[in-house]
Amino acid sequence: MLLENSYSFGVDIWALGILLYEITHGNPPYNDNLTVPEKMEVIKLGKPIFFDSDNISVHAIDLIKKMLQRDPKKRISLEDIFKHPWMMSHEEQYDIDIGSFVS
Repeated sequence: MLLENSYSFGVDIWALGILLYEITHGNPPYNDNLTVPEKMEVIKLGKPIFFDSDNISVHAIDLIKKMLQRDPKKRISLEDIFKHPWMMSHEEQYDIDIGSFVS
């Protein structure tokens, strides 16, 4: 969207990745006292995102990175999100049948 190209549901996956980052870290990934236009530029340039690897599992970090893949064609699909080890690790804890969400 920032590049003003056509877009699809991959934008929603990106948004979910941002939300998951905020839930796991307590703040957005681009929280550098930047103005909105500056944040947009940082995102367009693909500035690396800091991950709190001391407190966030490697599986959660992996999923977030796949959701925030800049190239929408390489971004993880919704079906693969449900199959991801981080999601599967929460299936029993929350009594969810994640397989029912996957075709």
